[in-house]
Amino acid sequence: MLDEGIVTEDYWQGFAEQPSANFIIRFWNKNFTENDLRKLQDECHARFYTSPSHIMKQIAKVRSWSDFTAKARMGTKFLPSKMRV
Repeated sequence: MLDEGIVTEDYWQGFAEQPSANFIIRFWNKNFTENDLRKLQDECHARFYTSPSHIMKQIAKVRSWSDFTAKARMGTKFLPSKMRV
């Protein structure tokens, strides 16, 4: 991507030389903008984590009331973001 001019500098080399806690992974592609790729990633995560098979697997792993309440809290935090996708 450097050779093609899509990326102007070696982003990962810069991070390797000077690691930073606020490093943000960037997305590059010839056909999509970084914003489009992030939206696609968010949509894929939402589809996976709200799929019936994933939810059933998580329910099967519940072994205690505290497990159930923790998963329920996590689900209620995730559902509003799923509704935006």
